[in-house]
Amino acid sequence: SPVGHFGTMADAKPVQWEVVGGADKGGILVRKGLELTSEQHEERLSTGSLLEQVALHGERLQYRKISGAGPEVGWVSTKLKDKVLVVSKRTDPVLVCFYSGGMTATQGRGHLKDFLEAASSVGLKTQLVLDHATEDVYRDCATWDSFLDQLQQ
Repeated sequence: SPVGHFGTMADAKPVQWEVVGGADKGGILVRKGLELTSEQHEERLSTGSLLEQVALHGERLQYRKISGAGPEVGWVSTKLKDKVLVVSKRTDPVLVCFYSGGMTATQGRGHLKDFLEAASSVGLKTQLVLDHATEDVYRDCATWDSFLDQLQQ
């Protein structure tokens, strides 16, 4: 039976980062190379700037600026000691699916098995199958929060 076409994760958008540090200094320091000893740009990268990741080596990010003030390209540290300077805006996709009524959880998950495996094979690793609230495992859920907790089991 067909399981659908998902494309590839290689076609995903580049990872974006936001500058969150340096507000008290007019932005964060930018260097022209990977090494912490490489030449500094004269201008700082402003807090709130959005960046596109070109490369990531440990805690050093090579970027291309999307918006904000500062150098168009360069290298920044993602953190300095215990201060976070830039944060990833990456959100991994979550596949959420459910099976039709009239099936038990075991039957429904069996029906979705090939579909979920195909999704996993192209990088959709985080998956949530929504069971019917009438399943035995949910009978003791008195609140929405308890239902959500049980879903995560």
